Amino acid sequence: MVRRRSPAADMTVCAFIAMTIILSHAFLGTDLSRMNTLAQQGRHSNVIMMAGKKKGGGGVAQAKPRKGFGAGSTTAAIAAPKAPAFDGPTALRISEAAFDRYEDQAAQDPDSLLFRDFIVCAKVKGGAAVAAAPQLSDWVPCAQLGLLSSATSPVDQMVPVTAAVASLCREVVTAATTSVPSLLTRVPHAHLEYAVEPTDCWMKWVYETVVEERKGGAGAGGRGGEPAVTRADAWGVLGVEPGASAGEVKRAYLKLARDLHPDALVGREPEEIAEAEARFLLVTKSYELVGGGLGGGSDVGATAAAARASWYESIGGKGRTEFATVNLAGQRMGSALLGAEMELNLGGWRAAVRGLDADIVQTFASRNAAAARASLEASR
Repeated sequence: MVRRRSPAADMTVCAFIAMTIILSHAFLGTDLSRMNTLAQQGRHSNVIMMAGKKKGGGGVAQAKPRKGFGAGSTTAAIAAPKAPAFDGPTALRISEAAFDRYEDQAAQDPDSLLFRDFIVCAKVKGGAAVAAAPQLSDWVPCAQLGLLSSATSPVDQMVPVTAAVASLCREVVTAATTSVPSLLTRVPHAHLEYAVEPTDCWMKWVYETVVEERKGGAGAGGRGGEPAVTRADAWGVLGVEPGASAGEVKRAYLKLARDLHPDALVGREPEEIAEAEARFLLVTKSYELVGGGLGGGSDVGATAAAARASWYESIGGKGRTEFATVNLAGQRMGSALLGAEMELNLGGWRAAVRGLDADIVQTFASRNAAAARASLEASR
């Protein structure tokens, strides 16, 4: 006699079987999905690592070794995106527009804003670079730098100047080459050094003495009728060798002063008296420039130091005190302007450059090239 199960038991068995089937499908689907993902990853890896089957064989070609950075790595190199090339003319135009804007803002609100401007000069550091760019053997004014800050809480002057020169040095170079295209074509940025001077001081000591004299204009005689003479010229005016001792310089000056004194000119022709007066002013100005001498008399080191002295730095003599070289050690050329994103009243500042008149740049570049040629010929 066959014992029959109750309908309730049949329903329990059917429910168990159905649940088992559902769970099996769920686990099987997960495994299949995972296997499919792994297979896809395996195919992608093969695209990177495998060179494909060789002709006539089923082997896998070995990946070719790479040279340089990352050599020996078995993963594909991902090329870093290249930075866009620096567009000097466009960057200079943008900077010049900003310079004018900052200057106008300060003029409209002088109680709140302070605008300071400087002349930026450049020259090569020396060595082989001088031979490649004789025009830069001494300082050449290249551009004008403008700094805008708060008038109530101005920042330390040299901090933003240094940062601004480092950030805008490419625009400075572009401004110089716009005026004199051949000026910096063969000199890398790393071979250049920079200096700054407040524009008003530069106009007083340099522009009126050198540029106006070259033009032969009203300012040709120097500042306020003073004779135009540089420290480098002063030695010759006094008739002593560069590097002469203080005593030699003083004796030479006193002799010339006695000869040119008005008491020694009594009875001379008016033209002679006028010429002697002009000469006396020139001698006096020269003595002011080198009156202390360089010491050492015939000392070779002192003479060599005088020969290496910058003609540009000697302009104006001891009265010119605000010319300063810019120490860019640790600064990254073309870096973002620190402080440019800060509010002005919190110590932030803005900076921009604009080019100088081409005749100014050409005046100093030509003078440097001629001096470099003369020095080379003298050394032969």
